[in-house]
Amino acid sequence: MSGSRRIDQIARRQFVKLSGVASAGGLLTLAGADGGMADGGDGSPQPPPPNPGGTACPTPSALCGYPTDTGGRFDLWDRVQVCLGRRTTPPTSCLHTTSTYVVLNGAPPNTHNYLLVPTCRVKGIECPFIATTAAPNYWLDAWINAQPGQPSHVVYPNIGLGINSADARQQDQLHIHLAGIQTPQDQPGGTGTVDFVLAYT
Repeated sequence: MSGSRRIDQIARRQFVKLSGVASAGGLLTLAGADGGMADGGDGSPQPPPPNPGGTACPTPSALCGYPTDTGGRFDLWDRVQVCLGRRTTPPTSCLHTTSTYVVLNGAPPNTHNYLLVPTCRVKGIECPFIATTAAPNYWLDAWINAQPGQPSHVVYPNIGLGINSADARQQDQLHIHLAGIQTPQDQPGGTGTVDFVLAYT
């Protein structure tokens, strides 16, 4: 592995590690979670909010992306289109599909690595649409989907959510990682740092 590739991977991991821990804490407050989370809870899923957000999508632009984008860095957008029945390739396992998002397996697929991807063409966190009241609450949707009883239940003692910055990601479609977090207690002889258990960025 080249030195620059290794540095890129470390930078991505650091971003996801830090943002996921901070975001998960914020979501606990937002979602009103009280101990019924991850595998330590009572096993019952939280119901989705009555109206998970607006149905409008951002105006197509270089900043938010275009619905006609396809291939390469738009692979996740292509997969959303498969889940919505608008494409037949690439082969995609759609775990949960709604009008505002789809949930997919992360790579490598396992029980603690999932992605929540908007059904609107949203390039990433730099798209101003996601900060408007018209945008669905993707963070809350991701948190709910990571809970027991959901197809994307993160089977891990600690759950983290993360979004990669424009510079740290490989895919140009907004996606939230739903992943297990390793704590120092999970790592015999570990470094004492928190780390996500995921790969697809």
